[in-house]
Amino acid sequence: MSHRCSTPYRCATAPLVPLAVLRSRALTGANLVMVCLGAVTFSMWFLLTLHLQEVLGWSALETGLAFVPMSVTIVASTRLGTRLSTHLGAGRVVAAGMAMLGVGLLLLARVDAGSSWARDLLGPSLLCAGGIGCSFVPATIAATSGVAGEDSGLAAGLLNTAYQVGSSLGLALLATIAVGHAEGFRHALFAGVGLSVAGSAVAMAVLARPRFATSSG
Repeated sequence: MSHRCSTPYRCATAPLVPLAVLRSRALTGANLVMVCLGAVTFSMWFLLTLHLQEVLGWSALETGLAFVPMSVTIVASTRLGTRLSTHLGAGRVVAAGMAMLGVGLLLLARVDAGSSWARDLLGPSLLCAGGIGCSFVPATIAATSGVAGEDSGLAAGLLNTAYQVGSSLGLALLATIAVGHAEGFRHALFAGVGLSVAGSAVAMAVLARPRFATSSG
């Protein structure tokens, strides 16, 4: 083997991730949004589970049933977000979805030991679920619209990777904040609000442009 090819990955004729695909602003922006979305989503489920079981004293079964309305809302809002992307542009829908998620987290940050699920937690949690549903698929649409057709599968794979990376890092960060002091739960949710706002800002700045909009025609 020649010295020039002593590093195999530099000589690959068909690399798994061609660096050229990362020049797409839409793909890069969508990946950043996915990191924020993953960080907030996984942390939100974790923090809500802790609150329901450790603070309100619910069982694992009761906690699981409490999440059913959120799951249904995510499914419904995913369909809605996909349809809205056709008319408004995927970037704008992503920005609105991340903002909705941030508002839901901000409302959840008000809960305390005396709060009830139906009165204080259900509404904000459904708002968060709606934001998640309106963000995930439209972000994928925005990303794949910014790359060549043959790279659409790669773009979707990169988005899923970004989501998983964001989930791991976000959960580690927000869980650390949550257990750090007495007001940790509230501060962790505030951090989630910041990540949601950051994701919304990226979507507006990078994805919500005519060239990345999904045409209805």
